[in-house]
Amino acid sequence: MLYLLDLNAVQPTLGVLEAALRELAKDVRAGRYGQSAIVVSSQDPAIQRYVALVAAAENLPIYVSGSTTTFSLMQARPAINLSRTDSETLDVVMDMGGSVSASQVADRLHLRPTAAINRLNSLVGKGLLHKQPQSGRKGDLYVDYRAAAIQYGHRALQASIEGAISQR
Repeated sequence: MLYLLDLNAVQPTLGVLEAALRELAKDVRAGRYGQSAIVVSSQDPAIQRYVALVAAAENLPIYVSGSTTTFSLMQARPAINLSRTDSETLDVVMDMGGSVSASQVADRLHLRPTAAINRLNSLVGKGLLHKQPQSGRKGDLYVDYRAAAIQYGHRALQASIEGAISQR
């Protein structure tokens, strides 16, 4: 699940924004909303910077986007500081459709399976990926929360196509 805090039409005070972000992130971490992440959408660079500062200071799993379009949500960037390795791994997960196994990442990045698992688990620990245990010998599945935007986009496109067809 991906929760969107759309600030494009409002100008919140810093105190209100910080309190809202901390409370929402605390609830997400506690699992009150299931497996989920937060995207804050604002075209205001000052708000984006402030969200990034709060996320970095509190180590909150928050993404920042300039728009609420499906494409922008898929491309939302983590507000927390990531190492080059973490950024590369997160990019590969989304490039591969948002849901991968460690062996797929290992193949794509020419890594040993253990190195891929370590990279993916690091992102799980930061709240940017969800780890889904799989039955049998398949290995765990790692899902980027932004993949929910992909699924939403597919459903919206399918509904539009079906609506166009039914109007004929």
